[in-house]
Amino acid sequence: MGGKSEDANTTPQAVLDDFFNGLKRALTNAGGLNINLKTAPDPRTALELLAGGKSDVAVAVVFYESDTPDTDIDVDGACLTDAMINVGVVANQGMRVDRGKAVSGALEAANRIRGLVLKMRFDFGAPEYGGMRFIRGVEGTMLAGYAMSFKVKTAF
Repeated sequence: MGGKSEDANTTPQAVLDDFFNGLKRALTNAGGLNINLKTAPDPRTALELLAGGKSDVAVAVVFYESDTPDTDIDVDGACLTDAMINVGVVANQGMRVDRGKAVSGALEAANRIRGLVLKMRFDFGAPEYGGMRFIRGVEGTMLAGYAMSFKVKTAF
């Protein structure tokens, strides 16, 4: 993607789009995983989408959390960063995320997505797993789900 370096992404939105599209492809290639994947333009919208997930399938929302400069690497005038991309997953007990096979809920759905993300590759390599935590909604109520963080090296 354009930018100051041949490998540089031009915007945080481009990083988010690349991550979302990569995960979408991975879910399609995995076959049989019944997960409604969405992207959100900001963390609040992500929480609203996750809280609104009342369907019979798991809902996963990808959103850009933050980025920090990476001063350990220098690429000809590009601003190198560690972008934090989150994937929130909400699933109720007994939801079906695999062909007809009931799973235990959000934890299993999150685990399957984590495995797919860790196989993805970007311009600067594979995403680094940053951990998983429970999700609180906009009003502070706990949701039936988890959010996972992934660090993606990129340049602007």
